[in-house]
Amino acid sequence: MAKKIFSGIQNNLLQNILSEVNDYFGDTFDWKKRLGKGGSGQVYLAENKGGRKIAVKIYREQNRCEQEKSDLESLRKKCTVKIPDVYFTSTVSGTDILAMEYIDGVNAWKNIRIYLAPKEKRKAFAESVAKGVYSILAVRESKFGDPKGELYDEWTDYYFPRAEKILEGMKEYSGKFAYRRIYRLMLFLWERRETIFAEKPPYSAFIHGDLCPMNMLADPRKMELKAFIDPFDAFYADPEYELFQLFCQSGDFLGLYEEYKTLFPVSVNVDKKCYFYAIFAEAEYFLSTGRMLWAVLLPLLTKKRRFIGKL
Repeated sequence: MAKKIFSGIQNNLLQNILSEVNDYFGDTFDWKKRLGKGGSGQVYLAENKGGRKIAVKIYREQNRCEQEKSDLESLRKKCTVKIPDVYFTSTVSGTDILAMEYIDGVNAWKNIRIYLAPKEKRKAFAESVAKGVYSILAVRESKFGDPKGELYDEWTDYYFPRAEKILEGMKEYSGKFAYRRIYRLMLFLWERRETIFAEKPPYSAFIHGDLCPMNMLADPRKMELKAFIDPFDAFYADPEYELFQLFCQSGDFLGLYEEYKTLFPVSVNVDKKCYFYAIFAEAEYFLSTGRMLWAVLLPLLTKKRRFIGKL
């Protein structure tokens, strides 16, 4: 096994995982390459001699694979865009894994061809993304909150305590130079929450949880959307909650957020709400993982005036 492909994971663990895959399919697979890595784990490609390909996600944390399996299966029922099919989940040598359908594509953040494509082709891609996102968000749910926990009739009854907990968590870092500006911005937004959230969401929607360009697979040549992947703690939310992902990473350049607003109805304060959601979501990710995604957060800080205006 090439160490450059499998760095960070012990070879004996990879062999044990491969044996689990072979036993499940009654076939012999070999590792080919690492497809990607993120906050929750790494994904590898396994292939048999007949050319069948399987994507295997290896998790950093325990007890995450069943959650992702549930999220993927729920999203498959709602979304018009392809969502990977789950084959099985297991725990191998204390490590959780999820074996799923392999979809050949490049994530929209790293697909250089999209950046170089004519404006009309980028717009067509943005339109396909917006329609796919809306297909999920248009499915109405009855309550707000975590499917595994308590559900609420009002969005703010669920979200405000969650946001307040994030704010309190970041307060511990407010004395450090790198995080001081973030905390002050969060406090500024929190103090204006009643204005920002004056309009109630029209209904509850089951959101993906991490629908950023990195988790949108595109055809590397045709620049067509192929699939949405890697949901993260999906829950019942304001249908506009996840729209901030569309202006993060390469989303702004691709025009994903603006295309969505052009095609589908949004609330009066959608920009302000999405900015609030974005800042607090990045802080929540930092508090839960210890990793601050500066490549996402720093561009967000420069967009304050654009989204917040003169609050």
